[in-house]
Amino acid sequence: MGVGFEVKGYRRVHVYTDPQDLLDVARFIAGALLLSHGIRRDTVAVVKLGDSWLVAPGDKVRHLRPDEETLEGWIKAVLRGARLGVAMVKSEPSYDGYRVCLSLEGSPLIEMLRMPKRDTYVLDYSSMEECDVRYRRPGRLREYMLAPLVNMIIDNIEWSSPG
Repeated sequence: MGVGFEVKGYRRVHVYTDPQDLLDVARFIAGALLLSHGIRRDTVAVVKLGDSWLVAPGDKVRHLRPDEETLEGWIKAVLRGARLGVAMVKSEPSYDGYRVCLSLEGSPLIEMLRMPKRDTYVLDYSSMEECDVRYRRPGRLREYMLAPLVNMIIDNIEWSSPG
């Protein structure tokens, strides 16, 4: 990874490099960051969009809502330059952490529950490179559907691990 935008201080980094469309980008960010009662402030969603990267830190994102009509308007506003806490960068972001790749290959996702607790998880939904471990996504769930499920699994790991 070359010198670029550095993502530091977050416990979870969700990375999506192959979105289908703008609404999928917004759904992915919402799925990675939203909780039923708020937003994951210790999490950041990173999405490659053309030759740019969207970096959406949970502690900075504003006005993110789960309904699709609002999400569509939200992502369009972000791309127009609205100040909604999302950074648009040209260089590839860099981040450190335990890299988990989610694809159609690897161990079943449920095996992730046996993974030891980590300080930082980098969850890569599109790439097969530089993985510390690979897990197979259930069926062919889209990334925006998978991100909340992965968050719940990691929550379970963190709550059930001593320390």
